[in-house]
Amino acid sequence: MVDTARLNIHDNWTGNGHFHPRKWGRARKTYDTCLILFLEFYTTTISTAGAPVAKQAYEDLGIDPVQATFIFVSVYLIGQSVGGIFFPPWSESFGRKNLYIISTALYSLLCLMTAVSASVAGVVVGRFATGFLSSIPTVVITGSIEDLWDTRERVWWVFWWVLAGNLGLLTGPMIADGILGHSHWKWVFYTAAIVTACVACLLFTLKESRLSVLLLSPGSVTTQAARDETLPTRTPNRQEKLELLRPLRLLVTEPIVCLVSVVTAISFGLVYLFIEVLPMIYLDPVFAASPKNVYFLTIGLGAFFSVFTRGYDNLVLARQSAKNLPITPENKLGGYVIGSPLLAISLWWFAWTIPPFAVLHWTIPTASLVLTGYALNELNYVLAGYLTDCYQQYAASSVGAMAITRSLFSATFPLFGTALFRLLGYNVASTVLAVGVTVLCIMPPLLLRYGAVLRKISPFAQNQ
Repeated sequence: MVDTARLNIHDNWTGNGHFHPRKWGRARKTYDTCLILFLEFYTTTISTAGAPVAKQAYEDLGIDPVQATFIFVSVYLIGQSVGGIFFPPWSESFGRKNLYIISTALYSLLCLMTAVSASVAGVVVGRFATGFLSSIPTVVITGSIEDLWDTRERVWWVFWWVLAGNLGLLTGPMIADGILGHSHWKWVFYTAAIVTACVACLLFTLKESRLSVLLLSPGSVTTQAARDETLPTRTPNRQEKLELLRPLRLLVTEPIVCLVSVVTAISFGLVYLFIEVLPMIYLDPVFAASPKNVYFLTIGLGAFFSVFTRGYDNLVLARQSAKNLPITPENKLGGYVIGSPLLAISLWWFAWTIPPFAVLHWTIPTASLVLTGYALNELNYVLAGYLTDCYQQYAASSVGAMAITRSLFSATFPLFGTALFRLLGYNVASTVLAVGVTVLCIMPPLLLRYGAVLRKISPFAQNQ
């Protein structure tokens, strides 16, 4: 009887048993993933909605605009970076579902607190705490995707996750502008409280997907066998050790995690910088005929073109399978190889087609933002997927490490962005960004050449 149970747990752990989340019905897996994707999308919109809110709220709070940007944008992202340290390893040890439910319910209450607060202290606490909780869908979702989907299907689900996050970044200011045009800034947070309360109720319909938690849950037929000390070491025969600082450990000790985190942090920081400076640039009379928020819409349009690169990814995977060759994480770096130089090109293009250096039709510099949106989406998608494939069992922690640096860079860029562009001028400041991104074009060939070597010597990635 014990041998049969031990065989069952081995099959379930390796994905051969029906108990394994990857063997659940497609409708169940799709529903669970889409619900979490929406949560990630919406909490990201509330992150960037803070930028236009700050421009209206600073007078009510008796502070200057830079301080308001820090409170409504940077404090949120600092909270998110702190949450990215603790929540991923917690979910890897104790499961995903309860984290999603509790964090979303608290997020709703804290948005309500932010709305009713009349003091700077209340807003700071509310924004920090909601940012802290927002790190759960931002980083834990990669663990959920790894739980539910195999290598081929993860290509698409990680893509939809990144696209949802990037569209959330761009949609946030537009949603906030729409609300601010008709109501007080507090209604941005009242609306957020209502929406996330509804999502929290829906999250009760999720199924727990963390396999080690499922195997050790009360009533599981494999629970007793899982406690048998004679099982192989890679079988989750006991509750995994909770290592709260695992994301920081990966960030400091794993070269792949460190390099990928810096690149994605810079790309995300650029988005938050654009949210501050693009409205300022587009006030020039040259752009008077352009539609409102055309720059955000154009970047979002570019992000959708990443769908075509996924077709290339599928072609690469099909060729590997046809040759009976293993599919490695480096096989999926094609989008990064394409996107990295395109991001540099788009920034050079934008830098020298905007006033005062050039007085051209508004569509010419705006067209460059299509490439920007495509490239930013590719960088974030491909590199997040690369970490997920390299550190499968620790996917949430590896992406958590990436999220820490991403949030810190995103919190910092808006604070100096406006001053940088006013000090250097629009053309020179944009050129500084273009130069920095051009230097980073060395990264794709380095990962292609040395990625497998780094994975081989990594204690976290070598057995994945």
